[in-house]
Amino acid sequence: LWKPLLLALPLFLLSVGALLIQATTSALHARFVTKPRSRWERWKWVGLTGCLHLLQPLARLWGRLTASPRHASLRGWVFPGPRSWSGWTEKWRAPEERLQSLESVLRADGQLVARGGEFDSWDLEVRDGMLGSVRALMAVEDHGGGAQLVRFRLWPRLSRVALTMLAMLFLLAALAGADGAWLASMILGSIAFAFLTSAFIGWGQVTGAYVRAVEQTGVAQEASSR
Repeated sequence: LWKPLLLALPLFLLSVGALLIQATTSALHARFVTKPRSRWERWKWVGLTGCLHLLQPLARLWGRLTASPRHASLRGWVFPGPRSWSGWTEKWRAPEERLQSLESVLRADGQLVARGGEFDSWDLEVRDGMLGSVRALMAVEDHGGGAQLVRFRLWPRLSRVALTMLAMLFLLAALAGADGAWLASMILGSIAFAFLTSAFIGWGQVTGAYVRAVEQTGVAQEASSR
């Protein structure tokens, strides 16, 4: 549909060839628990093993995109975007303890949680597959007598892989459109839009998980959300 894109054909064939060589080599070196009854049966098993090696990367990618329980429905979906809470509490708790309770609730909800390091600008990150994540930052101010002011903020982000992929797809779509290949431009743009929509839905589900966790743990008590 767009001839300049044929320049990627040699790279595509090289990639496919590398996958075929790797799958064939792995299948030939496979050991089977049950001994094949004939040479023909062995070659059938080798062929099946090679096909499984080829399918494995696709299965892993599909699992990363769809196997998370938060993709099962839009239950608890919250419009994604930067959000913040602040709350006053008379019950003193260490900041690490508040973060730990929040992380435990998120993990119990089936979320993929990562803890930030000492030099990171965030405390918790809930990942949404390979496309993006929602990061959170918490600050606690001590005011004496056990009183604390708790501030909590979260914001969505795209992964570098997703940003690179989307930038390339949108660029190719724009170039195809400028060259008059409107059908190719629409296909490339639709693929990019589908990935972006998937990330947007994932952000909303993760944001909803944060909202539920904040309410359940009282990280920001008597909180005002904005």
